[in-house]
Amino acid sequence: MDDKIDPAGWREWHPGETHSIETVFYAEYGSTGPGAHRAERDPHTHFLTPEQAKQFAPAIFLGGSDHWDPLQKQ
Repeated sequence: MDDKIDPAGWREWHPGETHSIETVFYAEYGSTGPGAHRAERDPHTHFLTPEQAKQFAPAIFLGGSDHWDPLQKQ
């Protein structure tokens, strides 16, 4: 991650007006580089293990009951 990433990582789009950060699932996996400030992330951030991250692989996360393969080139 570039150093332009805010160390908090996630924040309300409109602080004081919206409260979606309480209900949204914010996660990251394997972040490295000058913008990867794990210790400074918002407390709502989930840091995925390799096993947890597997469920977000494109073929699993985007492939539904129709067995669409998002990685297959047409």
